Amino acid sequence: MPQGKTVLIADDDELCRRAISSLVSEFTVGELIQARDGLEALEHYIDARPDIVFLDINMPNMDGFEALKRIREANRNACVVIVSSNATKADVFRALKLGARHYIRKDLPRECLRPMIKQMMSV
Repeated sequence: MPQGKTVLIADDDELCRRAISSLVSEFTVGELIQARDGLEALEHYIDARPDIVFLDINMPNMDGFEALKRIREANRNACVVIVSSNATKADVFRALKLGARHYIRKDLPRECLRPMIKQMMSV
């Protein structure tokens, strides 16, 4: 039986965390860790070194951009996916420049997200 990936989901909105958790759980997940803000996400990342991080941008204590920057400083190969309700060109460019692997909008239908998440979970 294949061992699942460790996944960290960071979002200050519990419903969003649940939605992403539900989608990710369709695939083989080893451990699912949740964070309510960027600072907690960074702490969980350093402690657990998850395989994949789903990170919101607008969060208290530390925004997703700063959390992404610090996660990538801790591990240049970290797989971070930005999940945001905002997708301005400036935000997308900034996230990709900081090292995000993907940038997805929260309002995308599950059917659009499944192939990307399936590919990431199988690598």
